[in-house]
Amino acid sequence: MIGDSSIPVIMLILGMQLATLHIRQIEVAKISFTLVVRLMVSPLWALLLVYFMPIDLMAKKILIVLAAMPTAANTTLMSVQFNSKPQLVSSATFFSTVLSLITLPIVLMLVQPPVMNLLAI
Repeated sequence: MIGDSSIPVIMLILGMQLATLHIRQIEVAKISFTLVVRLMVSPLWALLLVYFMPIDLMAKKILIVLAAMPTAANTTLMSVQFNSKPQLVSSATFFSTVLSLITLPIVLMLVQPPVMNLLAI
């Protein structure tokens, strides 16, 4: 029962962090780097890795799509708990979620044939 409340609590903490965030506090260079790595490099790295894995094509597609997902909200909870730049983590979580509205459809399009047929060894 307590475990069922964890996601709403994380969303509440993320919202509280974002509510106190001002535009001037956003570290553009760090967030840009984080977004590029999380939303672009990670799926490409996953594509390279799954090429060599002896698993079926559907599992390869799933791993690539999972690598393209935005930053999880629980990272905000951990950064608040350990006081490790919660404003930066909250803004990275927010922007990666918003930008994933653009990047995820592209990744989903790329994991469809004929592109993924190249991985079917």
